[in-house]
Amino acid sequence: MSKTLRDCAILLMACLAASPAFAATLDPIQNIVDEIVTALTGPLGIAIGTLIIAGTGLGAAMGRLEWRTFFMAFIGLVMVYGAATIVAGIVSTAGTGSTPPAPSP
Repeated sequence: MSKTLRDCAILLMACLAASPAFAATLDPIQNIVDEIVTALTGPLGIAIGTLIIAGTGLGAAMGRLEWRTFFMAFIGLVMVYGAATIVAGIVSTAGTGSTPPAPSP
């Protein structure tokens, strides 16, 4: 038996012997992303957003910034705080918001 064929056979046996317990979950990554989303949309994010709007608004009113900068900051904050609603609408429209139905016997 050639070395390549033997290596392929060993790999095939290892794949067949693997159980679902060996599968990795994405829970740690999902927890980190959830924490980031909570930070951006929670009290900290609201405070930062308030400072951004106040700072750019005052800067534009005093002529230090263009009004365009203020409106871009405003649109950016609308996108950050409205992202969950936007994504939920896209997912529900696509019809993939829930688990797929079980196949009929």
